[in-house]
Formats: sequence, structure tokens, C-alpha cells
Amino acid sequence: MAKGSLNLRVNRSDFVNKIEIIQTKMGALEDVIQRYGNAKNNLNQFVEEGDSSYDAWVQRIEKNIIAAKKAWTSLQETKLALQQTVDQMDNMGTQVRETVESATQAVATTVEAAIKVAPLL
Repeated sequence: MAKGSLNLRVNRSDFVNKIEIIQTKMGALEDVIQRYGNAKNNLNQFVEEGDSSYDAWVQRIEKNIIAAKKAWTSLQETKLALQQTVDQMDNMGTQVRETVESATQAVATTVEAAIKVAPLL
């Protein structure tokens, strides 16, 4: 059986860029939600409340507001997941750096001790 390997290369900046794109899309959805809200509030300027189509217009607008809010919530969840990944990447980088510094110090201490002991041998 052939052995295979899978190498994944991830870049922190890719995640940060995706977060920024999502934030932009969330802002656009917020604008859409606000425009639909304004349309709903101003609907009586164009259609009289007694008109048979008034309720249908209100329902359509509310349905679009709900859909936009669901999309916004979904993007928010995705953004949070990506941000957690970035935070984990940052933490891992810090841990690796601390481990390397600790190992370097341990090696330096060991070499220093070996140099002090060498003349005694």
C-alpha cells in the first residue's frame, strides 16, 4: 500500500483577509436591512393601508428583512469562527516561540556548564 502525505499550508493573512471581506458583506447587509425597514415604515406613502396589496407588501418586506438578518447572522458566525482560528494561530506562534527560547536557554546553560567542567577532566 502506498503511503501518502498531506501537507496543509495556511497563512494567517488569508484568514484576516476573509474576515475583512465578511465584515464588508455584513455592512452591506446592514444597509439592506435598514433600507427594507425604511421601506416598510414609508410604505403608507405609496400604498394606502386599506389597499388590498398593502398587507402583501408588508409581508414581502418582512420576509426579506428576515432573510437578510439570517444571512447576517450566518456571516457573523463564520467571522467568529475565523477569528478564533486566527487567535489560535497567534497563541500557537507564541507557544512555539516560548518553547524555542526555553530550549535555547537550556542549551546555553548546558554548554556553559560543560565548558566549566572541561578543565576538570
